[in-house]
Amino acid sequence: QLAESMGGRLEVHSEPQRGSTFTLVMPAAPARIAAQASMNPSTAQAAARNGSEGAHRILCIEDNSINAALFRDALALRQAYSLETCATAAEGLAALRARPPDLLVLDLNLPDRHGLELLAELKADPALAGIPVLVVSADATGATRERALAAGAGAFLTKPLDLADFAHCIEAMIAGRTGGA
Repeated sequence: QLAESMGGRLEVHSEPQRGSTFTLVMPAAPARIAAQASMNPSTAQAAARNGSEGAHRILCIEDNSINAALFRDALALRQAYSLETCATAAEGLAALRARPPDLLVLDLNLPDRHGLELLAELKADPALAGIPVLVVSADATGATRERALAAGAGAFLTKPLDLADFAHCIEAMIAGRTGGA
């Protein structure tokens, strides 16, 4: 179901006494996304910024560069936002402390620590606790969703994302923080 929801398919070829071969077929990423994914981290971070100086700053902590590019694409036509990405919890925490954003988009399965641990640290820090957090994760279990919301996330979306829903959620969370501005 996950493969099909992303436009792919799972094929099975089986022969008695010989075994089975499973093949996951996925559509190729558009050239623009593939090019962004192959950038080095400093180039990708610079490319992740869109919008203008007066834009609402969104920090995205996501280790998958394809997902980060999709998030960027979802917000590309909205000049009111600028998106900065980090690939690890450590990079994200440093960016949060250096310049707190208007909103944090947080993946849970990061390479250096679990996103819920980072969320707990964020909410325990008075200087960062007020930052709204949108958790985006492939873990679609109700228990994980409830743990994230109980830990202080303002919203929880599962991957694969509906990009329009993602953008609307961002808009609602920013509007809620700024009183509708």
